[in-house]
Amino acid sequence: MKIINFTNIEQLKGKLSGYFILDKNYIKINERIYNLEEIKKIEITGVDWIGLRNTNYILDFNYENGLSNGTENYLILEFINKSILKVQFQRNNACEFKEIEHIIKHYYVKNKIGYLNCVDILCLSDSKQWSEFKQQNKHYS
Repeated sequence: MKIINFTNIEQLKGKLSGYFILDKNYIKINERIYNLEEIKKIEITGVDWIGLRNTNYILDFNYENGLSNGTENYLILEFINKSILKVQFQRNNACEFKEIEHIIKHYYVKNKIGYLNCVDILCLSDSKQWSEFKQQNKHYS
């Protein structure tokens, strides 16, 4: 039974609704716009995407699907006024944020997102890529 479900994606518990847009000057969540100036810190956590093999699948005795639905990811905004907003989201693939690398770099240069968080979400996998990222940011405007 476990072998049969190995290639099935885990079903969602509930439904997905809403969206967020990352822009150089703001983050839009559904219809609400948060200007970058009112955001103290941005964190994007989770390395889960649709079709990721569940790491404990072979060791577990559950008979559910073996591939993730990609929903164990969070966008966390800490605002200047100390309030925090946490939004759960689904990722389609591991390096999805690479498509908006220029925006992530902008957040990094503006000191809104941490270096290690950038390395993680941009899929920078070796020390040469890490160094290049740091060097590009010295000249980034």
